[in-house]
Amino acid sequence: MKSVNFRKTGAFSFECPVKDWPENGFLQVELRLTQRSLGRASFKLYRPGQETHAVRIYQKLIPGIRIRAGFDLSCLNSKSPFMMPRPGQYKSGFHGEPCHISEMDRMTLEFEALDGLEKIEIFDAFITTEKPEFPVEEKILVDEMGQIAIKDWPGKIHSADELTAILKKRREEAKNVTYPEGYSQWGGWLKKQFDKTGYFHTHFDGRRWWLVDPDGYAFLSNGPCYGNRMGIYSIVTGMEKLCTWLPEKDDPLYRAAYMQAYKDPEFFKRNGPDSPRDMWMFSFSRANMMRAFGDDWWNAWADIHGAQMRAWGMNTLGVGVGNYPDERTYDYIKKVQIPFVLSLINFPKPENCVFRDFPDVFDPIYKKLSEEYAKQLLPYREEPLLIGYFLTNEPEWLFQPVSLTRIMLRENTAPFARKVFITDMKEKYGQIETLNQAWKAGFSSFEDLDQHVPDGYMDTEEAKKDLAAFDAKMTRLYAKIPSDALRQAAPHHLNLGMRYSAFQPRTTSGFEEYDVFSYNCYQVSPIPKADAAYTGTQKPLMVGEWHFCGYDRGLLGSGLVQAHNQKERAKAIRYYTEQAFSHPGMVGIHYFEYFDQPALGRFDGATGQSGLVDVCTLPYPEVDEALKQAATRIYPIADGQIPPTEEMGIIDAEKIY
Repeated sequence: MKSVNFRKTGAFSFECPVKDWPENGFLQVELRLTQRSLGRASFKLYRPGQETHAVRIYQKLIPGIRIRAGFDLSCLNSKSPFMMPRPGQYKSGFHGEPCHISEMDRMTLEFEALDGLEKIEIFDAFITTEKPEFPVEEKILVDEMGQIAIKDWPGKIHSADELTAILKKRREEAKNVTYPEGYSQWGGWLKKQFDKTGYFHTHFDGRRWWLVDPDGYAFLSNGPCYGNRMGIYSIVTGMEKLCTWLPEKDDPLYRAAYMQAYKDPEFFKRNGPDSPRDMWMFSFSRANMMRAFGDDWWNAWADIHGAQMRAWGMNTLGVGVGNYPDERTYDYIKKVQIPFVLSLINFPKPENCVFRDFPDVFDPIYKKLSEEYAKQLLPYREEPLLIGYFLTNEPEWLFQPVSLTRIMLRENTAPFARKVFITDMKEKYGQIETLNQAWKAGFSSFEDLDQHVPDGYMDTEEAKKDLAAFDAKMTRLYAKIPSDALRQAAPHHLNLGMRYSAFQPRTTSGFEEYDVFSYNCYQVSPIPKADAAYTGTQKPLMVGEWHFCGYDRGLLGSGLVQAHNQKERAKAIRYYTEQAFSHPGMVGIHYFEYFDQPALGRFDGATGQSGLVDVCTLPYPEVDEALKQAATRIYPIADGQIPPTEEMGIIDAEKIY
């Protein structure tokens, strides 16, 4: 164990030297934050003589409780932008290019002075090479329904009996709920009809793009992400004493509310085969339905949820369908008869990758893996409720603005791709001397490109053009090879693209392979990004994620775009919805997500009041009304008959993350 000595440099900032820290070490900082919402800490590491940090590790922390923050020093290799959550920690991540702790000479620890930060207490800090421990002070934070126990707000449920009575009433009322007037059985628009094919397809009417439902009616895909999921699992291992109540894991009724974290596909995707087997998650939302309805809880959930979707005019189950093994996904889809998009899992990833999850697309195994991966579509080949599929979810290589080819040459990755790059350079330059002149390099032969290439050899304008051209070549194949395999497996269904975490011009390479271009758009208005994406692709567009959040009810955390309160949040949601469907390219928007994130954090530690319903499965009244209003207007807006609302809602600009 090596002590770390922080000195205070500001009201909420600290600094310490970095010297002889072991690569296999884990920094632990024992602390307590006094504030009203989750804490936001940034660990910034600096190279000698540099005023700008080389990397930043961010962590969101539980307030008011003595916990340990910190991170594994090996994360500086930048193999992932995310970190596994630990007890007392919410979502954590990494920003920066690959580096090593030995390159650094100092670190700062800074806390964002937002949301009532009053005091920071640091009790201890050290580097350990042993298995790190994360003790959490005993203090009740979560009540038996999964709500924050230390806050009160309008609409909070104060007993399990109260919630049971409300849920039973909602199930009874669900029997009489239908789509708004003028909607087809699929959620399409009865006033506009195109070709009937029996499957969803796209259509351009000369003015704008539409989706078309199986009966030929104009269709705009509007729905929540993870809309098929019965709540969101929360990590509870190590934080049991923060909960008023947790049942035994083998309880006959409640055991289906537990899941080992590694069985969560997103947790496993981010943490890999070494994911811990002793970390457990619990769904309070499931437990609430179990408490109210006993063994009939699943049917009750499907009745309530299906009715809620139709009441809002929501006609699509968004991302998440298919990726949770304990969900009766197909049973649910058949019961509620709501169209869905499929999120494919296990995107082909050869052993040889260029950077993070970007594969060596020239490796022959990439094509073979793509053919195997495409087989997951076969059970849905003739399913008319399936709109289409996303190839993957938020590719992690795009979280870092890097040149793939530069990393490939510098880090000596992706041997098949390097061979192709060398061939391309031979064809372009002919002689190594010509390349050396263009790159201002000192290669003795083209084969030198198959070894470590220093950054200094890749900084001329001509070199950057060569790197960019090969980046584009790789990303086109990255899209084409799996898309070809998927089309063979399910020729009737739409390829909805990669579902990028955000629109960036470099993501458009390979867009020709998609029927619909999808990206997430966490902005006040969807129009600027839609304009850019449409200009770049001329494809139908789908926003895979968007939301507006608040701190004023429920959780300690918010989300990526925060409204001033629930009233303004409702205005913002209606504004975004109506503006989106006024755009000629927009055929779908999927709200992230149906449920609020859990009080103790989901698979990656994220917690936020971003849901359309809370942990008790109850909608927010203001948002409920806004969604119902928008549902009656989106088709006439898309058809150019009426304008979208211009009432934007008040957004806290400094809290757009």
